[in-house]
Amino acid sequence: MGEMTSTLPPLAVSPLEIAARYVGTRETSRNQGPEIALFWNDTSYPQGDDNREPWCAAFVCFCLAEAARQGWRPKVKALPKEAAVRYFLDWCRGRYGVEVWANDGKRLPQAGDIAVFLPKLSHIGFVESVSGRTLNTIEGNTDDGGSREGDGVHRRQRALSFPGWFVRFQNPITSA
Repeated sequence: MGEMTSTLPPLAVSPLEIAARYVGTRETSRNQGPEIALFWNDTSYPQGDDNREPWCAAFVCFCLAEAARQGWRPKVKALPKEAAVRYFLDWCRGRYGVEVWANDGKRLPQAGDIAVFLPKLSHIGFVESVSGRTLNTIEGNTDDGGSREGDGVHRRQRALSFPGWFVRFQNPITSA
């Protein structure tokens, strides 16, 4: 019987690692910038940059797609391209290889999960860690005040109770 090994192939990069690389990225004008335009390319709405749309979900879609281009292999057959938070969440629900659960305090998120702040805020970001009742995240289109209409990619601290939902993309387990 083989010993369990990492869920990532050698040299694969997780979506959370991709997100961390972009911390500090800033808009050059409202909801626009060279990197922000790049994020929109992995959505079904690539003109979002031209139209100055909120881009938090585009950032999440980009990180998922970029990780897949760098060897991350989730169980889903396709990745979401939904640029609106509610549609991203709808896409994930009932999808093989994607777990979605309400934040009712019965199950804690893990690093790499996606925090969906609906219904309180139409916003989304990656869970970096949980410390007590604090959720540490990496979010696009936020700012130091936690706005969903921010100025860049930031690390944020939020109350663990704040997100309404969590999403986890399952990785296939490899055996040695």
